[in-house]
Amino acid sequence: MTTTTVTRTAALDRDTAHRAALAKIRADRDAKLRDERQRLDARIRAFDEDRRRQRELDIEKQLAADAIEIERQRLAIQYRRHLGLPDAARELSFAEMDQRVTTGAEAHNPHVGRVRAWLQATATTAKIDVRVSRLPQTQNASAVRSLKRVDVPPVIDFETAATNLHELGHILGEPEPEGSPSKPGEFGIGRICVAAEIRAWRWALDRSPVWNRRMHDAMTAALSTYRRHATPPEALEIDELCSSKTYSAARLRAAMEG
Repeated sequence: MTTTTVTRTAALDRDTAHRAALAKIRADRDAKLRDERQRLDARIRAFDEDRRRQRELDIEKQLAADAIEIERQRLAIQYRRHLGLPDAARELSFAEMDQRVTTGAEAHNPHVGRVRAWLQATATTAKIDVRVSRLPQTQNASAVRSLKRVDVPPVIDFETAATNLHELGHILGEPEPEGSPSKPGEFGIGRICVAAEIRAWRWALDRSPVWNRRMHDAMTAALSTYRRHATPPEALEIDELCSSKTYSAARLRAAMEG
């Protein structure tokens, strides 16, 4: 073997070794990248699963609390009637709602269904976390704008349709003006801001595909609970929202758009 041949063979061997070294570095890199991606995917899956489980627990806890409260109200009404006492307005309202929920009398009403479908589509498009975690008889719901989350009852009648619209309004409507008066809620839970309530109901009035007297009455009843917290200008806004003029305008707008 000549010197030239030996030199060429050595050069080939070095080139082969170099390529092998490059290939190993790249293979190691790709393997480490795959491992990092797999670890990240596993962490994301674990996080999402933990969040899903916590969400289910939160919903079940609220539903359980609502069920206990509803049974207490039923028993209280039963006891008052046993004593021969008349039902108060609040008890009558609860009994009517309880009857509608129990019988499902309006769940398949086409107008209720239309609002339900619209709410579902709107929430999906806006990526809102809708938690059906409240029972209708409690006539309660809540929204957290920063989390884009609402805790609502199922849409089973016009009253619950109005409630769901209002809570989406808290997320998608105009925020209250900076510096709007507010105060802690009952027992220090939550926050009472009349301006936020007004704007959420305005959003519902301006967009609901259906608006009728029962929905308007549900809004009026809800806003009446905030009147004692309202400033004089806010009280005027509440009156304007609850007026027959606003009702007629909202109903006409919904009819024309539908």
